Amino acid sequence: MKLFSPSSMVLLGLMSLTPALTGVAWGAKPHLGRLAPDFSLVGLKGYNSEEKISPSSFRGKVVLLDFWASWCLPCRRLMPLLVDMKDRHPDLEVLAVSIDSDRNKALSFLRDVVPELKSAYDVKQKTADAYGVNELMPVCFLIDKAGRLRFRHDGYTAQDMEAVEREANLLLAEPAAAVHK
Repeated sequence: MKLFSPSSMVLLGLMSLTPALTGVAWGAKPHLGRLAPDFSLVGLKGYNSEEKISPSSFRGKVVLLDFWASWCLPCRRLMPLLVDMKDRHPDLEVLAVSIDSDRNKALSFLRDVVPELKSAYDVKQKTADAYGVNELMPVCFLIDKAGRLRFRHDGYTAQDMEAVEREANLLLAEPAAAVHK
C-alpha cells in the first residue's frame, strides 16, 4: 500500500525545510541567554485599564514572566504561590500574562484567585508566540537584570516552584556588575 506519491514526498520535504530556510519555526522557543522579546501589553487592573506593561520597563530587575489562562487548572493552583514568592522576594517582579480569548474571563479569574498580582492581557497571543508558548500551560520565564532569558519552565506545577524560586534567588543575588546592558 502506497501512502505518499513521489510528488507529495517532495512537497513534504520542502515544507520541513521552510523553517530552516526562513529562520522561523512553528512554536519556536526563544534562546536562553538572549534578550527577552519585548512587548507592550495592556494591564488587567480593570475593564477600562489603559496601563501599558512591558519587560523593558523592568530593566535592572529580575522578572518572573508567567503565561496563564483562566481555563488552566494548574494556573489556578500556581497563581497564589507566585504571590507568596513575590511577598518573600520584594525585589522580584512578577508579571502574569493572560492568553485568554475573552478578557472578562481573565478579569474574573484574577478577581477570584489573585487580584493583587500584576497582570497583562495578550489578546492576540502575539507575545505568547514570541516566547514560543504552546498548549503546555502554564509557562514561566525568569529574566535577569539585563533583560536576558535565563530559565524557562513549561507546564510547571506546584512541585516545580522550589526550583523556580531557587533560580529566582540566583538571579536576585547576581551583583550589578554582572548585568550587561
